[in-house]
Amino acid sequence: MQSRANALLARVGLLLAITCTALHVVILLQAPDLGSWSMLAIAVACSLCMWHGRRAPDTDMWVWMCLGTLAMFVLHFSLHGGAHTHGPGAGSPALAAAHSWASQLALAVVCAELTVSVTALTLAGIGQRLARRRMIQRESA
Repeated sequence: MQSRANALLARVGLLLAITCTALHVVILLQAPDLGSWSMLAIAVACSLCMWHGRRAPDTDMWVWMCLGTLAMFVLHFSLHGGAHTHGPGAGSPALAAAHSWASQLALAVVCAELTVSVTALTLAGIGQRLARRRMIQRESA
């Protein structure tokens, strides 16, 4: 993979992971339940991983970001789909409205994180394939 594109994706991924962590802190402060704690833990783990890989991201880091993002989706939809305790109508109307916007924005950030990590993995796969082709061409020449 081209190092500039990979480094740019890593910086965007780090910014998204930090944004996601901040949003989940807001969500936790508004609705301190097990689901909020779980999603915050995943967001912090993603941020730490992205922080360590921001300069020289590798395929393993992108795989872990994809897995963390997918775990966040599973948690979000299992906790917020169907009967949930902190949606509209739960608690005060102001709290429900505030949690709703933070939760929706966090979900949008998670979608962006998944897009960035899948793009990075796709570029890594293309780069590895081109490298193998070059190696085969050199060996056959």
